[in-house]
Amino acid sequence: MQDNRPDSDLDSELEQVERGYGESPRNHFNLLREMVPELAGLAILDSDGRPREDKEEDGLRTVYWNRYESENYFVEPNVLKRFVAHAYGETREGGGIDSAVDEILDELILEQVYSGDAERFETYRESEPARARVIWELSTQSVKLSDFAEEFFRRLSARTGHPMLLRKGELHRLIEFVELTALPNEVTDKLDVLENLFANANPPEEA
Repeated sequence: MQDNRPDSDLDSELEQVERGYGESPRNHFNLLREMVPELAGLAILDSDGRPREDKEEDGLRTVYWNRYESENYFVEPNVLKRFVAHAYGETREGGGIDSAVDEILDELILEQVYSGDAERFETYRESEPARARVIWELSTQSVKLSDFAEEFFRRLSARTGHPMLLRKGELHRLIEFVELTALPNEVTDKLDVLENLFANANPPEEA
């Protein structure tokens, strides 16, 4: 998506800040469609915390995540803990890694999710796991969790003196540590849309 001729509207300026460089999926699609007139396209985009409406226009279907960004569907405390445990393995035992993880998560959740509201934070922290997960999803709907995760790994590195485990562009590696039963229906819906696109792009040949 990188381009050195970004559009000058608000959306493109925001994309440029987020390293999208302002080139829209529509522009890319239109260029490709000049070469392949029957091309059908699908763009699955972040909502960036703003209300967005799905649309289909001139062969390109655009759908948005309901939460802030795709990372909001797999960045959560237990996933971060499982990733760290896997990354360090047995070497974390006795090294204070687990306690550092818990402390950093508490700091970040209080700061970035609850804006310093200790009462709301304690309600989340003291809830049983199933309820805590629901509270987390509701509380982080409009929080940019890619920033949250990157700051978590940055603070963990500073606290332990070890190299930073993941940066923002590597967060997809967390997906392996997500419990499939915890994924919301919206993820399945987006995958269905993608599957449908490919199914219609290659219809079975008639006998």
